[in-house]
Amino acid sequence: MRCVNLRKFIARLIVVDNLLPLNKNTQAIRDAFDNRKSALRNGTSRKQVKSVELQKALERIERLDAENQRLKNENEALLSQFVRWAYNAHSK
Repeated sequence: MRCVNLRKFIARLIVVDNLLPLNKNTQAIRDAFDNRKSALRNGTSRKQVKSVELQKALERIERLDAENQRLKNENEALLSQFVRWAYNAHSK
């Protein structure tokens, strides 16, 4: 009985500590969560204005900034993956 619990515990640690590779969707969700969490932590919040048009423009700017940051992070991850592939191809 104790061995079964230990195996479950180890399996849980592996998943929680990112020792297993995540699929693409899971990683994208985690990255989006981390980006939003850091934006909230840094004090990036929506400004309230009286003009509806200005409020919509600010929301659009905020959404585009978030998308821009997400794309920069994704590009950085892809570049590091490419460097790893190039190194592995060169070393064979």
